[in-house]
Amino acid sequence: MKCYLCGKKAVIKKHKNRFICNKCFCWLFEKRIRKQTRLDKSFGVGDKILVLGGVAKYLVKSITKDMNIKIVSKNYNKKVIEWTLDDELNQFVKKMFEGKKQKKEDKKVVKILKNVTDEDVKLFAKIKGLKFKPNKKDEAIQKFLNSVQVKYPNAKYNLLRNISELRKII
Repeated sequence: MKCYLCGKKAVIKKHKNRFICNKCFCWLFEKRIRKQTRLDKSFGVGDKILVLGGVAKYLVKSITKDMNIKIVSKNYNKKVIEWTLDDELNQFVKKMFEGKKQKKEDKKVVKILKNVTDEDVKLFAKIKGLKFKPNKKDEAIQKFLNSVQVKYPNAKYNLLRNISELRKII
């Protein structure tokens, strides 16, 4: 199989039966994270950031290398956590079914992996030689979300895009 981006040997199968090589996968992964942090205005000049997790630390260093930002262990104004798309959706659906009020997002907490799945983060971490341990989730809800994703390939991403509007009415 050939990578659909560069034409080199591909080892990763993505949805719609497209294949991709490790290098292009990592490039796309980082590009997606960079774009989301830029759109969310996650980091600003002079920020002091506490980073939790190996994948998050790698990405923060990569994204902020040209900015005047310090990674610190105390006296921080932002905290970066490894919170994935699966974590976000699982928590949202769980609270929705339990009838609990959805909390507004804390602007000081940066969920750097919010727009990528656990599966993609695991693969990225494996390729880059980083450690990643997914957060615990409600298994029944995760099973439900995964089954919806199989039937409707972009369901998780579409739900993520609409969570802010859904929070207003729930």
